Amino acid sequence: MSPLTNQLPFHFIEKLNQHLKDDTWNKIKKVTFKKGEVVIQKGQNIEGVYVVKHGALRIYTLDSNGNEKPIDNLNAGEICVFSISSIMNKIIFPAWVTIDSESADVFFIPAQTFKHLYESDPFVRKFVLEAMSSRIYNMMGLVEESATYDIGTRINNFLLRCCSENQTIKISHQEVATRLGTAREVVSRHLKHLENTGFITLSRMKIYIISPQHLAKILPK
Repeated sequence: MSPLTNQLPFHFIEKLNQHLKDDTWNKIKKVTFKKGEVVIQKGQNIEGVYVVKHGALRIYTLDSNGNEKPIDNLNAGEICVFSISSIMNKIIFPAWVTIDSESADVFFIPAQTFKHLYESDPFVRKFVLEAMSSRIYNMMGLVEESATYDIGTRINNFLLRCCSENQTIKISHQEVATRLGTAREVVSRHLKHLENTGFITLSRMKIYIISPQHLAKILPK
């Protein structure tokens, strides 16, 4: 049995028969990335399915001005449904995927292995359906936020999404602006307002959220 057996976040694989389970473990690969590294390029022909073991990934496209337009975020235990769609329908990947955390471990399941799993076992098909439903819900939230919320609310939401257990986000004002498709001056002005009103403290390349719960209370219901 592969040493990856106890590391993978795939509860559905545990339900497979032993032969299929062992064959799957032996074909899965783990790749470690650093923050900012590109996992998948837009327009790339990919050859398998990606699952996050550790860390966080973001999926986005760019507008005509080069500003990022968020599509989805992936955290530990989550599968990239776009990669499933790409291999199943033999289409190019529709966006960029980059590492959003300090580091990330990503598991790669070869296309033929995943297709065989999908065709062989109903548990896998159920897992894929649930994953796609969850991602669609998450993506609709991002679309709604971008289309209907003012930039201050979007910045607040961004801070809460990126907040780690120690309540610190390692990021520059320019990167926040790029991610939200706005100007750095707009981000800096709003962050300074949050600092002056006691929600955050700012230092070089760091934003500390004093109380995520209090920040969440000022978001639209």
